[in-house]
Amino acid sequence: MIFKERSFRGEIPLDETMKTTPSAEADLETSAAEFLASLGALDVTQVSVVAIDGGLVLSGFVPSEHEAVGVEASLKEHFPEVAVENRLQVG
Repeated sequence: MIFKERSFRGEIPLDETMKTTPSAEADLETSAAEFLASLGALDVTQVSVVAIDGGLVLSGFVPSEHEAVGVEASLKEHFPEVAVENRLQVG
């Protein structure tokens, strides 16, 4: 059986190019998530971070206002050039 390379009107399909060239936002999101996972002093087990338009958006739940402020401050300190939007809910 002979398989030919996938193409769409002679061009490489988008899903193929996305596999080999991750975006800067994907890299930022991964770095931010890994950084949050490394924070031992804060409870971030129910926190997610998403990169949108070059900034970071925090969402999810934290047990206290202290945790919400701490997570945001930690991200701002670690990524000083990136805007951080805090949508965390306390409870």
